[in-house]
Amino acid sequence: MTVAIADVCTDADLEKYLLGASNLTALIPDEWEGVATIARQDALDRVLSSLARRRPPVRDTDIVDPTELRTVVAYGALEMLYIGAVTHEESPYMKLGKHYGQRFSQELNSIQPTVHAGVTTSSLSVRISRG
Repeated sequence: MTVAIADVCTDADLEKYLLGASNLTALIPDEWEGVATIARQDALDRVLSSLARRRPPVRDTDIVDPTELRTVVAYGALEMLYIGAVTHEESPYMKLGKHYGQRFSQELNSIQPTVHAGVTTSSLSVRISRG
């Protein structure tokens, strides 16, 4: 099964993390129509890429419940949306973008999706020395 963004995180999920639709609307200008979907898809792609680099790799076809990725994808999408809304370094959007970026990293480092046969993956990876 390939993981679809609609099964992982929707605009309604982003609104929940932002505590309301008005906050998402305030964040995204009218001319940015569809940018939330692009941000969610990009965040999902980053998560799947990171999981695929683990040892052993976790492929999107291995994930049993894609909703386990919802939080990490939402934080990654919000990071992109806030940073995209920034006009200068002191902007409150930049501060919030960095906050969501840190939350994204924390979630990404701790996520342990369930794969086939109910096995939960490890967030640890094994370092290999090519000495």
